[in-house]
Amino acid sequence: MLDFLRKDRLAMRAGTAPLAVCCERAAAQQSFGQRLHAVPAAAAPARARGSICSRVSSTSSSTSSSVTHVPAPGIPSAAATSPAATSSPKYDPPHFSDLPLDRFGSLRKQEQELQRLLGEPSTRVLLLHRGRLLVAPAAAAGSNGSTFGPQELPLQAHSFAQPGAEAPDGGPPRWLPITASPQQLQPQPAAAAEQHSTPEGTPAAPDFLFLGCDSSGAAAFACQVPAHLLPLLPPTDAAAGEAVGGLCFVDVRGEGQRMAGADAAVAALAAGLVQWHASAAFCSRTGAPTHATGGGHSRTPAAPVAAGRRPRSVYPRIDPAVIVAVGCDDWLLLGRKASWAEGRYSCLAGKAARFAEVAETLEQAVAREVLEESGVIVDPSQARYHSSQPWPFPSSLMIGFIAEASQQGPPHSSSSSGSSNGGGAGAPSQPSARGLQLLQGQALSAALDVGLKPAEADRYLLPQLPAVQVDPAELEDARWFHADWLAAATGMGGQHAPAPAVVRAASSGNDVPFRIPGRYALANRLIRAWLEGRRALQTAQTAAALGEQQASAAAALQALAAIPDVNIDEGSFKYVLLRLSTPDGLHSKLLVRGDSRAAYHNHVLQATAAEVRAEAPDAGLRLETVGGGRIEHYPSQRVATVYGYSAAFGQAPHHVTAALLGRWLPFHEITASYDGY
Repeated sequence: MLDFLRKDRLAMRAGTAPLAVCCERAAAQQSFGQRLHAVPAAAAPARARGSICSRVSSTSSSTSSSVTHVPAPGIPSAAATSPAATSSPKYDPPHFSDLPLDRFGSLRKQEQELQRLLGEPSTRVLLLHRGRLLVAPAAAAGSNGSTFGPQELPLQAHSFAQPGAEAPDGGPPRWLPITASPQQLQPQPAAAAEQHSTPEGTPAAPDFLFLGCDSSGAAAFACQVPAHLLPLLPPTDAAAGEAVGGLCFVDVRGEGQRMAGADAAVAALAAGLVQWHASAAFCSRTGAPTHATGGGHSRTPAAPVAAGRRPRSVYPRIDPAVIVAVGCDDWLLLGRKASWAEGRYSCLAGKAARFAEVAETLEQAVAREVLEESGVIVDPSQARYHSSQPWPFPSSLMIGFIAEASQQGPPHSSSSSGSSNGGGAGAPSQPSARGLQLLQGQALSAALDVGLKPAEADRYLLPQLPAVQVDPAELEDARWFHADWLAAATGMGGQHAPAPAVVRAASSGNDVPFRIPGRYALANRLIRAWLEGRRALQTAQTAAALGEQQASAAAALQALAAIPDVNIDEGSFKYVLLRLSTPDGLHSKLLVRGDSRAAYHNHVLQATAAEVRAEAPDAGLRLETVGGGRIEHYPSQRVATVYGYSAAFGQAPHHVTAALLGRWLPFHEITASYDGY
């Protein structure tokens, strides 16, 4: 088999084998190589952290990534032939990288073979101008081969994706690439091209940049639209929704997310190459003009301009840039730029992708950039590579990491009077404090009086999140988001991730718009992977705690997770802090319930008991009070104050209440006081 493939490859390099045969043999070689080297990825053991008995996990499992590789006709896929492939994770290429073409690097130096491909009727050329790609609305195109453009220049819609392929966020793609034949782009004879000719005469032949060949052997190229054809096409500054004659030029970076994965990958390769050629027209050593070589994957000066200096080819530059999801226990640090849409947050990557500097490792770049943008310290040894994504706009390679913040320096909220954005509420100055030692003064007295458990103090008051100090030149805002709220807000939490509720949600101020980048972005993958990692850790902790009782307690645990942690009103109202636990008492969580319609704290308790019975009638969950008080909540101002006491249930440890509210109201300023009624 190997000798057979080697002979075909040698014949292809020599230009003596038909390209269609070469494509078929290369596909066979690729599939054969996959069968030889299919090795299951080793799963890293999860380390249990924190208190097991006080944590409640969701039993829903994480979903596996889908397979996007399509084998060549007649060639069995690796998944069908490798037993290991059926159970091991499969590579799911990110958007802009699922290239449906064989790049055929060996053909790039075979000028005769490239010229032969340019003469093939099946060859298609993508058209770009000023870095923008010519496309047509997919709804208007209908199918491959649809004709667009003026009669003088009939062009075709050509999708490289499989039929029925969707955009990354679901639904049909919005755009299809428009292609021409190489012959349509060649300089016209002087007589026929008089009306489009330049003062210098007939336009020069365009540089055809070789992108690769599909499984049928059809070649794809890209080129700048020749100047003499520009009057026949829409202007590049027209809005994407204003297609002229069914055609428009779009920015691949912005509109590529609305293309099918295969089309976006071809478009990104074409746009990246075209932009590089525009920036490398002259030799950096000699200043001599350069011309495209290597099928458009290099440029070489035409001749040396100074004695002793040889022409040196240059190649497309790739800039490594880091993007990182920074976690701290169950909290994730996200930031936003002022220019983004309202409510859009993402992983830290600065104004643009942050580049690794000279003599710096990628892990060091992660730590440096996080510190510069947010003031949060990350130990480079805690930065773990996750995946990468091409971002050729113009020349970046996004390299994604998941890192853990160091809990050094001042906590996120060190004020003794309250908390903001979750963890650290009421925490003392000693970073090693645990359990009820996390509370002081009246907070500690209240906790002892109502029977707060040390494990509950750990669960809701730890970790002491590192303070965030945003560099305004980089970000408008950065803050910590709890995994539970983030999973509910993004829809990544599965069926047991209830969102916080407000009894009377008439106020739009509580509805803070929140969004993260779509599935086309590497940031989305990093956030999803971090959430899945937290769920896996909680599942492992639960399994270790349950042991042989795991099967019998599964239903009760699901019911426990299905009850929302927070359900409060707006305005001023009575509230109760409650403990909801499984029948055996091994697992529990705290709830905050408040209602302006309740005349007494006992009314809040009774309403919550009815809620639990309705949501989990057969689970046998237990409900007990952990004190009460009052809350003043003004969603439009994004503020809440927890204070007072309950004559029936005692004074709740309000710092714990504030910490729990902070998980589910991440944009609120939340304070706690032990004064008043």
